[in-house]
Amino acid sequence: MNVVKDPMPRSLVPLPDESLPGFLLRLAHRLDLSPGQVARRTGLTRSPTALAPASSLLMLESSPLNVFARSARVTPAAADSLTLRPYTDRYPALTHALVRAGSTPRPRSVFPPWLLMAYSRYCPTCLAGDDTPIQRRHGGPWKREWRLAITFACLDHQVFLRNDCPRCRLPVFGGRGSRLTLLPAQHTPGLHPAQCRNPPAEPSPAGSGICGHRLDSSEPPEVSLSPVLAELQRRLMGLLTSEGQPERAFQRFADLQVAAALIQAGWPAAANLAPSEVQLALAAHNDSQAQPAPSSQQPLASSGRPVTTAWSTPPGDAVATAALLHTSEQLVTEDPFESRSALPELLRYLPTRQDPRWGTTWRMLAHDASPSFRHQVEKVYQLRLHFDWIRQGTPTQSITKTRSVHRLFAPLLTLKDGGFAPEHIPQFLPESWLAVFSDGFARRTPRSCLLRRMLPIHLIQAVSNLNLLEAAEFLGIPLSWSTGHRPRLNTRQPPFT
Repeated sequence: MNVVKDPMPRSLVPLPDESLPGFLLRLAHRLDLSPGQVARRTGLTRSPTALAPASSLLMLESSPLNVFARSARVTPAAADSLTLRPYTDRYPALTHALVRAGSTPRPRSVFPPWLLMAYSRYCPTCLAGDDTPIQRRHGGPWKREWRLAITFACLDHQVFLRNDCPRCRLPVFGGRGSRLTLLPAQHTPGLHPAQCRNPPAEPSPAGSGICGHRLDSSEPPEVSLSPVLAELQRRLMGLLTSEGQPERAFQRFADLQVAAALIQAGWPAAANLAPSEVQLALAAHNDSQAQPAPSSQQPLASSGRPVTTAWSTPPGDAVATAALLHTSEQLVTEDPFESRSALPELLRYLPTRQDPRWGTTWRMLAHDASPSFRHQVEKVYQLRLHFDWIRQGTPTQSITKTRSVHRLFAPLLTLKDGGFAPEHIPQFLPESWLAVFSDGFARRTPRSCLLRRMLPIHLIQAVSNLNLLEAAEFLGIPLSWSTGHRPRLNTRQPPFT
């Protein structure tokens, strides 16, 4: 257990929406110490040479939180507000980054991609601070919201956030190492909180091995923030910070995350939904992702994901992120059965669900997304794709440089790893099971042929995240049986109407 005998002689009042790394930088600058020394004094590390872990950004557990609050002369509530924990009930990536032992959450060692744990976006004007004496001396806040992938713009100054240091061209706080820590160069003293702490591409006058570029004096942005994207950022921040129901915000963020993966995997099928002024940034990002699927032998990054970029990973660039989120929102909110809907065409060109680049996308659709969006995706699969096209397994071609051919409806999993096989589902379900459904089928008896065929499919769905068509395929049931429609084998209509 961390023990701190005495509070630090001086401290600072946390700035609004300030993050824990930013507070450490400002406090270290005021005390003329290194951030590592401040982390040691506040209980974030246990030895003089240890590095404060990146997981401290997520939350501080009860004992470390109280130690930090006492040493830094702040309240426990103020210390907690320096972490991302207050967003947990609203932001799926934060929820998935925590392990719940009983009712007490704690950070995991693997972080979902929609958390920017390895770097931070930033606004140069915010880092420069306001005109108060304390901020003129120590700079403005490194905001905690900049570590969430849904934050791409500063609404106070109406600009896109920056991603990299203009000098070393590395992600800020990212450095060159593979190990995730709360801050790079934690044991280097004398740097201003707004200076880049990455290792330089060339020797720097700021000190040994430090870039040192002032990030609060960057050049004007290349792309202006449009009113449409500023309003999108305002809506997203409203979901994150409003006093409304957390479940609604959680499901909307999950919807956007799933939609973003669909868009990246099927690019450029939904490219027309992106705003024209930022479409090039999104196209450049997706072109960089057009590569073969990662093999099981590839090394893993510090986040635990394959090194090859996954479709479930957001762009590093804030402008491309804005374009992707705007496109995702359009996909989520549009009527999938309108003639100009992008969802049917997008789903048609998706690679198989077994591709590891999906990450947890399909699990998120099944368990975290809103029922309405999940229903839209399922209905498009079942109604807008003709049964003969699905039944015959007509191949679709992935719009990537690999040009690989995949079955669209390849099962996500076989369930055999969990001990389930098709022969475990009885061909004739017990009468007691069927009697439960008799009251809800006024025009069908419990012995209805269609009902007997559908119930085994629903049993498979109850223990998996397969959709109706995949569950039918797992059981070997012809699709015409499970849908109650006779497949049209000789139609001149295109696959989508």
